[in-house]
Amino acid sequence: MTFSPQFDDFTILSDMPDHIIQSVRMPGLRRTSVGDNQDWLLLTHAPTGARVRFFPWEQHHPSHRRDLKVYPLFFEDLSADMSLTEEEQVALDAVPEMHLDSEQLLAGLVSRLWVSSKREKWAVSGLTWDVLGRTLESSSSFESPTADLGIHFRYLWGSGTEWLLRWGGEGSVPAADVARALTHRNIGIEGAQAAHLGPYRSEVRLGKATLALECSSITDDAAANGGCQ
Repeated sequence: MTFSPQFDDFTILSDMPDHIIQSVRMPGLRRTSVGDNQDWLLLTHAPTGARVRFFPWEQHHPSHRRDLKVYPLFFEDLSADMSLTEEEQVALDAVPEMHLDSEQLLAGLVSRLWVSSKREKWAVSGLTWDVLGRTLESSSSFESPTADLGIHFRYLWGSGTEWLLRWGGEGSVPAADVARALTHRNIGIEGAQAAHLGPYRSEVRLGKATLALECSSITDDAAANGGCQ
């Protein structure tokens, strides 16, 4: 899966875009249209007008790729009514207010959620799917009810300028890797700065906003190389 962000038009490339739509649970997200050649699916977030577009994509050399079409089976199950239900309005009202610097920082996080560099030996890769193959054992460092079961978890919450991203389970990437992606000299967020608070915690700051990063998984070798606990 690959993300290609543009302002208010977020594109997701995947070999199974219609299946991914099943797992999208966002209040106010609406079915909008299908490409003329069935080459994309477009959804619109009713409260903001932002768009999410899904493209089919295969990770092969261009000369080996074939024309792909999407089959909007689950897409058609989504509502096209742009008005919000009572349940959706309640859910949206419960979301804390976010400072503009936090919006930029978290948007930057989402658009870099699957980046990695084997040459530089770091990866974000969805937080819990380490493409570098580093072996991590699950633990209950943050008292997660799923950590001892080897189940992945991701948690994001906060308000205003202070936000916390926490993740864990086998395959989790180090917090330092996520901070590196957000502040990388080539692909980082302009003006973002990282602070490392130990082997398992980092912070990224942008303007007035702070994003705390915490991961929960460990082996001795992984910890020695900045892995999670």
